[in-house]
Amino acid sequence: MLHVSIISHIVLGVLTILIGGYNLYLKKSNPLHKNLGEAYHWLMLTTCISALFVGLRHKGLSPFEILAYPSYGFALLGYVSAKMRFTGWLRWHITGQGGSYIALWTATLFQLVPRLYWSTEFRILGLPLMFCLVLVLPGVIGGYFIGRTQRKWAKVNWKSKPESDASPVQN
Repeated sequence: MLHVSIISHIVLGVLTILIGGYNLYLKKSNPLHKNLGEAYHWLMLTTCISALFVGLRHKGLSPFEILAYPSYGFALLGYVSAKMRFTGWLRWHITGQGGSYIALWTATLFQLVPRLYWSTEFRILGLPLMFCLVLVLPGVIGGYFIGRTQRKWAKVNWKSKPESDASPVQN
């Protein structure tokens, strides 16, 4: 039977993925973007706290306890950057929010892939291929999108306290 901490963690994680993904899809000029960003931050915090509770169920350090802190660290970086809007804030906001979303997907895949498919004879540095792909691919794919988004928004004034969040590209 699943423990309450695991069920809570799964529900929080799914909500965080859905809200974060939808917020990435929204135009940044949409007023909902700011509200969903606020919700994403607090959901990410509670998801990371719930990861610590899940980790406490194991003897020694678990991946939950190791990865919760940097995952939330990225979310906090993105959140504080948007709130304070210091010079260059947008670059840090994109990096923080994107990095936390990458961490969230990496953790999700790390839990799902072994349960669905893991076995392979091919190994990299002694580790199964699927293990390596689960750890590397989200960062590579997400890193590409973070870089692309930063280049897109580099055309906009990166100074503090912009008057509008209008998109630099008209769709």
